Amino acid sequence: MTLRINGSTSGYAEIDSPAVGGNNTIVLPSGNGSANQLLKNGATAGTLEYASVTASGSELGTVTSINNGPLAGMRNRIINGGMQIAQRGAISLSNNSGAYGQCDRWLAGLYNFATATGTSRQAGLVNSRVAEIQATTTGTNASQVIVFQQRIEAANVFDLSGKTITMSATLYHDAGFSIAPAFNVYKPNALDNYSATTFIAGSVLPSLPSLGRVRYTFTTTLGATDANNGLAVEIAFPINAPITDKYFQISEVQVEPGPIATQFERRPIGMELSLCQRYYQIGVYSIPATGYVPFNTYVTTPRATPAITIIETYTGSGGTVADVGGRGVVAATYATADRRLAYSASAEL
Repeated sequence: MTLRINGSTSGYAEIDSPAVGGNNTIVLPSGNGSANQLLKNGATAGTLEYASVTASGSELGTVTSINNGPLAGMRNRIINGGMQIAQRGAISLSNNSGAYGQCDRWLAGLYNFATATGTSRQAGLVNSRVAEIQATTTGTNASQVIVFQQRIEAANVFDLSGKTITMSATLYHDAGFSIAPAFNVYKPNALDNYSATTFIAGSVLPSLPSLGRVRYTFTTTLGATDANNGLAVEIAFPINAPITDKYFQISEVQVEPGPIATQFERRPIGMELSLCQRYYQIGVYSIPATGYVPFNTYVTTPRATPAITIIETYTGSGGTVADVGGRGVVAATYATADRRLAYSASAEL
């Protein structure tokens, strides 16, 4: 059956049903909607309602993945959120101090305990990697906390000022009791200088049981200038009881624009390594006892003039190496015997 509606002066519009009808009822909206809106099924199938569908509208804003994969490339402002890159060895931790751990870009720390010792390392699951702190502590102070933190360079987040961001991460521990972890966001008081910071926002998350592995999300809106100097994102495990050789893990950490946590973005490992090397890289250099002094170019341009540290000597003795204008290293003094060594170049925040 066809329903024909004639135009007021000429022509017509027809609504036709299938040859074999399905006994369906379609309920039209009571109003006219707004310009550029479409009709779609509402909460009840067959009941139509008007909806806006634009690139920045709420309909597309709630899409969390495309074909069960990441929504789009380079959404994640965290570097090494999948904990794939670990250029350092395992790092020892002590009470009331933080250090860059084995997983690149991640600071690890133990704070406000009576006593505390620990190790920061990379650990592996069946299909992923995690940043892990193994800790032994004493004390029952309510402010005792185990912390993972990443400091993000201003150039990578300044566009987020005044916008809504969402942080997500998968957390685990085996403390033997439930813990309410927290997500916190800070801003440095000066450009890329984290010697002094200001708290922006945070959230105490639902309780995480011992041996539980749970993915959490947190959404907040930044102030108009909050990300201009950079951002620090922190994952905290409050511990108000003594523990012995307990493990705390984070994985698949993501910070992205918008109010929805999308699927974790996995970048190629070579790309992730290059992103990490802007802040920390390792090289090999040979210092001669006499003769030509070679120049080693950095594999990635450092964020700033790096601190050079000799981390291992393979042969020979004596001699030192130094940075040259943030472009590479050269021997600063000759070796007493031809020396081959490994060095680190750190430009961490």
